[in-house]
Amino acid sequence: MTEVEANAAKIEPDVPKRQHSDEEVGAEVDERLASLAQARLDAAKGQTAASPVTPESVPTPPSASAGPAPAGAEAAPKAPPSPEELARTITDVLGPVDLVRVSPDDPRIPAALRIDAARAANLKWRVPEEIVGVVCGCSPQPLFALVFTEFKQFKEFKETSLVFKDASFTMWPRERLKPTSVLWLRSPDGIPRDLGYGSVTWVGAGIVPVAVPTWAAERCLRRGGPVPEAQFSEIKWPSDINAMLVVAWYEEKFGPRYRVSGRKVTLNTTFWARFAARTNGLKFMIGENVFFVEREGKQIRIPDEDVLRMVMEYLRKMSTVTRAFPTAGLRPSAAKQVVEELKVAVATRLPARDETLAEFLDLRVERRGGHSLTVEDLYAAYYVFCKTEGRPGYWPRVFTRMIAAILEKKFGVLKSHDLEVTGDDGLPHARRGFHGLRLKEEGQRPTDALDGADVADAPDGTAQTSNIAAPASPA
Repeated sequence: MTEVEANAAKIEPDVPKRQHSDEEVGAEVDERLASLAQARLDAAKGQTAASPVTPESVPTPPSASAGPAPAGAEAAPKAPPSPEELARTITDVLGPVDLVRVSPDDPRIPAALRIDAARAANLKWRVPEEIVGVVCGCSPQPLFALVFTEFKQFKEFKETSLVFKDASFTMWPRERLKPTSVLWLRSPDGIPRDLGYGSVTWVGAGIVPVAVPTWAAERCLRRGGPVPEAQFSEIKWPSDINAMLVVAWYEEKFGPRYRVSGRKVTLNTTFWARFAARTNGLKFMIGENVFFVEREGKQIRIPDEDVLRMVMEYLRKMSTVTRAFPTAGLRPSAAKQVVEELKVAVATRLPARDETLAEFLDLRVERRGGHSLTVEDLYAAYYVFCKTEGRPGYWPRVFTRMIAAILEKKFGVLKSHDLEVTGDDGLPHARRGFHGLRLKEEGQRPTDALDGADVADAPDGTAQTSNIAAPASPA
């Protein structure tokens, strides 16, 4: 059995349940939707610029644009689609889906889409006893829905989103003259539960209505590009719901913000470390055991004490905006646990200093008779290499102390104190260095690259500072 046939079987009614005819329902629905479409068109009258989402996107029945029937002629009602045709159309627009046939007020339908008795009375038309819905969050291709009850908000988000701009969407006439709009997303890391915030609802496990068995599928489906596939964490969400979705995503991955044991409430330090790390650019260099941030191509080291102070201030701020924040979370011990979790959350490994030096010598230094290389020029080239590659390097004194033994072992040369170099005064001067070595890429003197640089810093440009931005609030 194909997927379409399987879905068709799910939405095939066993016994007719309607107490009124399909023609009656269709006529009344057509009338209401035609009025809705006309109202939208009147509101947009005079606008000439085309837009991907327009009031014409409102579900409009075919009969609304067909014009009046000739005098004396009876309009033949259009036959409803077969379950196979309906399932095929839905699959063509949304891709592989799991369809079900449920009542409009099924509790698995989010409140933003559910049509209960009170809402049905306000619609002024007979609500079908059964509808066709899509089950969200199913594997192997998890499907999620973002529901907007405000058309303006939906339009603005869709037109500005790189992910959803050209994608297909659906609409559901839950309220009179106010359809609900639905965007769809396939994501391997989406939130597998339903979340509501104001006029927007994320559906991760519920059922989203997409059709009525007696309606043409096009009334609710708006065909565009394929349903987008993207990592949830990489999507730029609307600013008014971003905090809700991001916090929910982190709680899904790392547990709730607070852990409750009886009357005791404590911080989930893993959550707070991961959430704080996402906004401040902080990294922890394994092997060097230091925190740092990257600014203007430099790795700025942050002492552990400054990171601890930053975390304590951040937790203090959270305690003033979140009523559920436990007082135990303000203790230094809690902040220290968050710092330790940060080391795991933002850990990165750069090549060790000895690995960097060995790579530099392989790539930039060679044996060549008749040449010589001063320690000053060698360190200058090493400094530039570390800065260019973003690698950790030895400080000048350490480099000078150890380089003689390394070059003797690698190239078989000894350190000399009689290298003749012409100084700025035009006179020869003796310098320390190595006979029989040269840089592979010669041109301007490597020491020119040190002009304006503080060689008291490490070759990778690291320096110590406590200037680090606090992370954004999850509250």
